[in-house]
Amino acid sequence: MSADWAQVTLWRSAPLDEHATSLLATEDTLVQLGEDVFGQALGNWTGATALLAGMQRNLLKESLEDRITEVSAVRRALQAASDSVAGVESAVRSAQDYATDNGLWIAGDGTVNDEKGLSLTSFTSDDDAEAALADRQAVVDECAARVEEAVRRAHYVDADLFALLNGEVLSGNLARRDASDFKDAERDGAEAGRLDPYGPPQDSATPAQNAAWWNGLTEKEQNVIRDDHPEWIANRDGLSAKLRNEANAVLLKRYTKYYTDELDRLGAEFDADPTVETSQKYVWIRDEVLPALNKLNEITAPKIDDMGRTVATDRQLLGLTIVPGERVQAVVAVGDVDTADKVAVFTPGFTTTVAKLGNYVNKMTDLKVRAEDMGSLNNGVGKSPTVATVTWLDYQAPQWSTVASNNSVLSARTAVAAGSDLADFYQGINASRSDDPHLVGLGHSYGSAVTGAALTKESGVDAAVVFGSPGLPINTVDELKLHGTLYNEQADGDRLVGNSGATGFDPDRIPGTVQLATGASTSLKGEPLSASHGHSEYLDDRTTSQNNLAAVIMEMRDELVARE
Repeated sequence: MSADWAQVTLWRSAPLDEHATSLLATEDTLVQLGEDVFGQALGNWTGATALLAGMQRNLLKESLEDRITEVSAVRRALQAASDSVAGVESAVRSAQDYATDNGLWIAGDGTVNDEKGLSLTSFTSDDDAEAALADRQAVVDECAARVEEAVRRAHYVDADLFALLNGEVLSGNLARRDASDFKDAERDGAEAGRLDPYGPPQDSATPAQNAAWWNGLTEKEQNVIRDDHPEWIANRDGLSAKLRNEANAVLLKRYTKYYTDELDRLGAEFDADPTVETSQKYVWIRDEVLPALNKLNEITAPKIDDMGRTVATDRQLLGLTIVPGERVQAVVAVGDVDTADKVAVFTPGFTTTVAKLGNYVNKMTDLKVRAEDMGSLNNGVGKSPTVATVTWLDYQAPQWSTVASNNSVLSARTAVAAGSDLADFYQGINASRSDDPHLVGLGHSYGSAVTGAALTKESGVDAAVVFGSPGLPINTVDELKLHGTLYNEQADGDRLVGNSGATGFDPDRIPGTVQLATGASTSLKGEPLSASHGHSEYLDDRTTSQNNLAAVIMEMRDELVARE
């Protein structure tokens, strides 16, 4: 019978460890006994009786080898189960501590009750109260995810150990192995007793569930997964940026080598036997995959300072997805997403590919610098707020070549699907941290439609700016689950904005949207700011448009220039 929360809270790893230690002593005794007894030759004894004795001796030796294999397997499995139950204990503590810290109470059936709640009379507006309630519900949901993870882990350990004991040991399967000697039998058992690493929840898991999984692992388990399964964590929303960057760095190196070798192999295969399938794979790797990987290697490479010294980059690779036949997807951050006070996530749009991502990453670097400079100039005293910017291209941005397909820029289909993934990424930033940053969504061109779709879901985003938008899939800002204000920028000469209806309604006409200027202006410190023209100058350095984005990121309304 599966364990429930009340039972899982009583689980302890120590008894398993004690039994494993006892079995290790038994295992050593059996091996030594076998070597002592069966290491002796029968001498010169011959005849029928000697033959029968020899046969019986071999049967006893095989039987002892089988027992050694079984004891060794159970001992190894109990050791692994002990480590796993320690992880269950850690997951239980994580849920209980989180509940205590946030005024929650976990019932015996695992239900999370909000004892503290909120006093809605303390809010000045219904919007503020609604945002606070959403934040509070997110806290309850995260605690529930931690409870679910502890129970899920307990079920996993129970099922894994049962499968070994019942399916291998008691069934006699292990006894059918042929060992060459007693040490070999011991090694066979230890190998058979290995339990699989505790893997992540299913792909549809929420960021909070992913975070609960990772936080519930023991340090030893985390290290094993880092070394052996970086693919489990590289793109998993809810895990820290540092962890994801480390995993993606490993995968980037691995993928670059693999696809370079694969291109050579396919070239030789095509020369020997030219087929359409081989040609298509070759062209895909040559024209899509390797240019994208080379660009990511370039973007994330260590920097060389003015003295010629190699210094670590401030860029983090938070996502890397390669699906056969599709365009490569990636997520690149500038700054420390795990610790920054302000985090802005930018989603680019039409015609963007990873091979062209360098320009946007540079623009996000400029925006980070602009925002932090603005914060230092206006902060007055104390530590200036830190900023991290993220370029999120974890979707198939429409291309000219896909206009007539389901991936068309003239349809909101891709935006709606990608919006769900973007909302998870937003949530994952908050779920991976002990404190939530001021989180801002930025969307340009078709990326604004993706941003708008994401904001119709609970995402934890505090403010958003869309610019050069062809339309958002909403009628009013009330349809957004946004904790703050939606801003819009439309530059003179931008012919790709407007209410075409293809991707939704023009944010220039959506009630409740604050319209920001893009023309020439002067900053509060007296710096002249240039105008943005057309569809592609919104992020240019030292423009009114860029300065407005920085002001939203830094929560400095006085710096905003509204459209007249």
